[in-house]
Amino acid sequence: MLASWVPLYIVFAWETWGTWRLGSETSPISTQASILEAVFNIVNTAMVILCYNVLNQEPGRQRTSGVFTGPAAIGIALIALIPLLSGSRPLTADEGLAAFTLLTGLYAGIYMALFVARLQSKFLDPAPLLVVLLFSYTAIQPLALYIQTYKDWAWAVLDYALVLKCLLYLYVLWLLQAGDLLFYFREVKRAYDDRLDQRRRAHRRLIQ
Repeated sequence: MLASWVPLYIVFAWETWGTWRLGSETSPISTQASILEAVFNIVNTAMVILCYNVLNQEPGRQRTSGVFTGPAAIGIALIALIPLLSGSRPLTADEGLAAFTLLTGLYAGIYMALFVARLQSKFLDPAPLLVVLLFSYTAIQPLALYIQTYKDWAWAVLDYALVLKCLLYLYVLWLLQAGDLLFYFREVKRAYDDRLDQRRRAHRRLIQ
């Protein structure tokens, strides 16, 4: 995950340098950087989805995935919103990039929230302040379009995001070194199995 963040910040720095040197926010460097930022945002989101899927595994429990669930289905649903954002008219290249950036930010926010929610598990027992800070990181994911549009305040948001990224990385690293992540998987395997669904159905019948 950390390796996927580094190229994104390199592109941000390159764009800032190019804008300062050329004195224009509409330079070719800015356009190229916006495209690269969108690409690296997708890579970052893919890494977050991978981490979420690892924590979301329930060994010993057989679950069927519905047609309208999963990362691909949610991504397609968000892409389907582009005609609504455009008023069903053709988009220019800049407008299309802006719409794509907005939707990828929302997509990243959804899966980052799911990932942090898994880290909030009682099996890991994170500090309440840490949970608040990590959820605040999920809240700024949709600001990707704002960062590209308002360069004057972009670095304030980026610096805050970088601090929270490092906090998330250090927390996950600590979970690995302390062995808490292995404890999490062991307890999840013990708590979630096919009998859980049976007990839930029995409970529903009991209260009906």
